[in-house]
Amino acid sequence: MTEMRSVENAFDYDATSESSLNVTVEYQVRGPIEVPVYQQAIIITMYSIIVCLSVFGNSIVCFIVFSSRKMRTVMNYFIVSLALSDILMAVLCIPLTFIANLIINSWPFGETMCPIVSFLQVVTVFMSSFTLVAISLDRYWAIVHPLRHKMKRRQGFVVISIIWMLSIIIPLPTAIKAKVHRYVNDSSAPIFCEEVWDNVTAQSVYNFIILLFQYFIPLGILIFAYSRIILVLWIKKTPGEAVSDRDKRMALSKKKVITCIHFTCIYIFLTLLHFKLFF
Repeated sequence: MTEMRSVENAFDYDATSESSLNVTVEYQVRGPIEVPVYQQAIIITMYSIIVCLSVFGNSIVCFIVFSSRKMRTVMNYFIVSLALSDILMAVLCIPLTFIANLIINSWPFGETMCPIVSFLQVVTVFMSSFTLVAISLDRYWAIVHPLRHKMKRRQGFVVISIIWMLSIIIPLPTAIKAKVHRYVNDSSAPIFCEEVWDNVTAQSVYNFIILLFQYFIPLGILIFAYSRIILVLWIKKTPGEAVSDRDKRMALSKKKVITCIHFTCIYIFLTLLHFKLFF
C-alpha cells in the first residue's frame, strides 16, 4: 500500500513539475531578450541616425516653406503636413517603441505613456497616408484638368484640417484599448504595452478597418490618380508640334518629377505595409 502511494506521489510530482516547466518556458519566451553588446551598439547607432536625419531633414523642409513667401503654396503645405507627421513619429514613437521592443523587450515608460504612444503611432501613419492621397489628387487635377480652378490656400488648409481630424478620430479605439499588462501573474514579470480586447471579433473588425483606410483605399486612389497622370504625360500627345527646345526640356523635366513622385509613393506605401504586418 505504501509502495502504491509512493508511485502516486511520484506521478503528482511529475505533473506539478511539468506545469511549473510550462510556466517557466512561457515566462522565458516573453521575458527580456539578451542581445549582445555589439548588436545593441549597431542597432542603437542606426536608429539614432534615422531619428536625427528625420527630425533634421523635415525641420529644414518646414523652415524653408515658412521662411519664404514664394514657397507657401498648397502643395508645399501638404508637404509640411507630411513632414510634421514624420517628426512626430521620429520623436515620440520610434525611440520609445525601439527601446521597449528591441532593447529590453518590456515597457518601462509607465501606464500613461502606453496608450499615448500607441495612439500616436497610428495617427502619424494615417496622416502620412491621407496627405499622400491629397498630394496625388492635387497633381491629378493640375495635370489632367489644367483648365479647372486650382485649389486655393484656404481650401488647402481645410483639406489639411480634415486630414488631421480623421487621423485623430479613426484610431481612437487604440487609445482606449492600449494598456500595460503581464502575460504571467507575477509582479516580477516583464510589462508589455499592447491593445487588450475582450472581444476578439471586434478587434479583428477594427484591425481590418485600420488596414483598409490606412493602406488599401489610399493605395487605390494613388494608383488611379497617377495612372491618369501617366496617361496624359506619356501616352497622349500634345496637339501641334513643339515650339522650341525649351518646351521639350520642360516636358522632360515634368516627366522626371512625376517619375520621382511615383517611386517615392511606392516606397512609402511598401514601408507602411511592412509597418502594418510586422509591428
